[in-house]
Amino acid sequence: MAPTATFLAVDLWASVVVAIVASSVVAAMLVFERHWRGVRVGWVLPVTLGYVVVRGLASVAARSDDVYFGFGVAASGAFAIAVVATAFTQSPIAVHIIPYVKYYDPDVVTHPRYRRVAAHVTAAWGICELGISLWEASHLRGTSSAEFVAMRSFVGWPIMAFVVFWLIFYVRARLDPVEHRSQSAVGYDSSVGN
Repeated sequence: MAPTATFLAVDLWASVVVAIVASSVVAAMLVFERHWRGVRVGWVLPVTLGYVVVRGLASVAARSDDVYFGFGVAASGAFAIAVVATAFTQSPIAVHIIPYVKYYDPDVVTHPRYRRVAAHVTAAWGICELGISLWEASHLRGTSSAEFVAMRSFVGWPIMAFVVFWLIFYVRARLDPVEHRSQSAVGYDSSVGN
């Protein structure tokens, strides 16, 4: 949110190009600040920072905020399509994300329902992300840069946060019963052996 807040604040008193540069600098400072504090940065933050810098440079070169925001909307749309495509494979992207939400025993992970739930979550996430990207694209040309950023921050992101909340609820509602049955069966088998 800090780069977004910086963009909105600087855009009020300077040009869009200055706001883009300022928000990119703030994003870079946040990544480097984490590194200096000894907090693990990982690979996601540097890749994201590189993406923001390239997007900013393209926008400054074109002297157009539509390039800056259009780049982001197009990247979000392409990402959403790629996410949806994995829903129809043997390894939907949610298979790799569910363990960050809730760790399930190997018995649950190998259960057929686990892959089905992962496919449902992957498809729903991708379709919602694509819908938000299309909605943003439809508003890109008709709004000011500050209005666009505000809409994205206060409409798009909260909608996706709500979707993610319900997808987590769906995962737990569908897979926790499988886990409970698996644990009950193990408990029953161990009592028989005694």
